Amino acid sequence: KAEIMSPTNSNKRKRQTTDKEYSKNDFSRSVDSGEEAYGYDSNNRFVDYSEDNFEFFAAQDDYKSEYPTMVDTSLFSCRFCDKEFSNANSLSRHENVHTGKTPIECDVCLKTFISKSILCIHKRSHTGEKPYACNVCGRSFTQKSHLVLHHRTHTGEKPYKCVLCEKKFSSTSGRAEHTRRRHPYV
Repeated sequence: KAEIMSPTNSNKRKRQTTDKEYSKNDFSRSVDSGEEAYGYDSNNRFVDYSEDNFEFFAAQDDYKSEYPTMVDTSLFSCRFCDKEFSNANSLSRHENVHTGKTPIECDVCLKTFISKSILCIHKRSHTGEKPYACNVCGRSFTQKSHLVLHHRTHTGEKPYKCVLCEKKFSSTSGRAEHTRRRHPYV
């Protein structure tokens, strides 16, 4: 049986294993009752079985099985290290790290960056924007990764362990600093 997701639990990722195939009729009861018609198909894929989407997805699945796509497995290799990328843009951005080339410029302070995404984060220092807020204490951060690290002060989570003495840390940088100070000759 597929699990019908209501708006209150739709953000939970649950998997249900089954061999049964489902059709639009299997979900009509939930649609009639006012619930959202979401569920998992026999391949454990989350599917929207609402009236509007059902025919589209059924046709799409038929098309995909009849006309399988060719996957381009060629990779773009870095000239400076052994990293490979799926597209030329990613390779070019990566190679800027090796060459020191910083083609993206902040229009406020003229500081340069290797990517637009880093420039976007930098611009928050000019605007004061801090879009990531802690749901425990309300403190806000410019980057999601900073919020994740901060949240560990509330939870006590320390997922990074020193391989030499088993001490645990909330960040990789904390572990690296520990290793540099406590195990300098290793």
